[in-house]
Amino acid sequence: MINYFDLGVYDGREIDSFIAIMDGLKQDYKVIGFEAHPGFAKKLLDKYKGNDNVVIYNRAISDKKGDVKFYMATDPQGHSIYSTKSNCTEDFVIVGSDKLSKYIKPGETNIVRFNIEDAELPMMIDLIDTDKYKEVDLFLGAQVGADIKKCSEIADQLPRYLKLLDGNGVIIYQWCADTPSLNINLKEKIKGIIP
Repeated sequence: MINYFDLGVYDGREIDSFIAIMDGLKQDYKVIGFEAHPGFAKKLLDKYKGNDNVVIYNRAISDKKGDVKFYMATDPQGHSIYSTKSNCTEDFVIVGSDKLSKYIKPGETNIVRFNIEDAELPMMIDLIDTDKYKEVDLFLGAQVGADIKKCSEIADQLPRYLKLLDGNGVIIYQWCADTPSLNINLKEKIKGIIP
């Protein structure tokens, strides 16, 4: 079983691409998507209704369990749990939050794709503190650390984030619907990790 965690689902483009790859490989899989924006989450629940391989949670991923403020961005994308993110407004909604470590399944193939607008720092701290990062076979994302630089309250933590990745041998491969020309060949990567 391959568990594909998609954090910051937005409209599901990466999920759709992943499903197409898995159907082509004829592999069993489960998609576990987290989308904190209530409106986007509702659309995703409707979109994947009836697909037993996809579960969508209207929750944020951070380093704590409980409710968090989720700040609205001026663009369709870019909402954040951090109020100082460059394109966020003072408007927010309260959403539930979880630690990703709670969902990682030992002994199974786990892929984590994330674009969570600065929350990758607390997510990675959680995974490393719990040793759950060792259970992740493949990390996928956009440009490493780019979103952290956009948030003044944690921008100074970028060196810490990069050191955490490097010191624990974590490699984040580029795979984002917005930058297809920079993306890895995910199908070949998945073939390489299938037991």
